[in-house]
Amino acid sequence: MNKVVTIICCVVIMLVLARPNTQVKGHKHSCANLKVRLAPCLLHLKHCHRVCKSPPCDACGALPSLCCLNLDMIARKMNSDEDAKMMCSCIKEKAIEKDRLPGFEVSRLPKACLINIKIPVINANTDCSRWKKKNIKHGV
Repeated sequence: MNKVVTIICCVVIMLVLARPNTQVKGHKHSCANLKVRLAPCLLHLKHCHRVCKSPPCDACGALPSLCCLNLDMIARKMNSDEDAKMMCSCIKEKAIEKDRLPGFEVSRLPKACLINIKIPVINANTDCSRWKKKNIKHGV
């Protein structure tokens, strides 16, 4: 299973590097970019959720280093309310609605990676249009 995850992560990295820059000027993130960057984290959480049913558990193992590197990069580029709204919407769409992951699992990622931000719990009822940069609390 670890080899499969490693191969998938490598393919995702190659796709990101080969992808042209289609971001709108002034926006550090696009939803597609965030989804690609979050892919290693979400793959890990999906595996854990299937194996453990109620993570954390020993069967999950450590987060992939690529997950933590990407989360750190996302956090460093989180500079505006629009970035926060986009992050909330993307996580809600991909992790919560499509992959059916519990929002609390996604919100635990920064702490597991020792990254100094806080992602509030996102669920199907979260109104992402109300999110502001201050929702992504730095220095936790």
